[in-house]
Amino acid sequence: MTYAPITAGAVGIVYWAHWRSSDEAMESLILPEMKRLSAFTPYLLGTWRDTEVSCTGDRRTAEYLKQYDLPNCSYCVREAADGSVLLLAVNNTKEPRTFTFFFAPRLRNRAIEERFSEKTLAPARRHLTEAFGPFETKAYIFAPMAAGAG
Repeated sequence: MTYAPITAGAVGIVYWAHWRSSDEAMESLILPEMKRLSAFTPYLLGTWRDTEVSCTGDRRTAEYLKQYDLPNCSYCVREAADGSVLLLAVNNTKEPRTFTFFFAPRLRNRAIEERFSEKTLAPARRHLTEAFGPFETKAYIFAPMAAGAG
């Protein structure tokens, strides 16, 4: 639930638990998630590049998604100052789904790492197809464009 608002355009997240959360829950759940999110600060403060990716998950098929005008897969694309690019994608459904992401030419042929699993993917040509679990989030980091490329 942390990442879905960001893919919808939020520029930050404020966690509020007040007295309803124990110190143990704060330390084991909320603080690690805050640290994980803060690692994306260079991207979240970077250049918005949302038009450079499209996705097969742009449709709304579940009633609970239609109610809130959410697509099956929400995503955002942000470029950091070093030229690397984040594609942050969230499966907003209760079911496992497979989504295909289509890339603009400037994102093609770059090395890609899925940050949460630390899995390195083959450089994408025109598209990337990935399976997502229910409500799963993936953070794809595209390496900076090689010098002279583009």
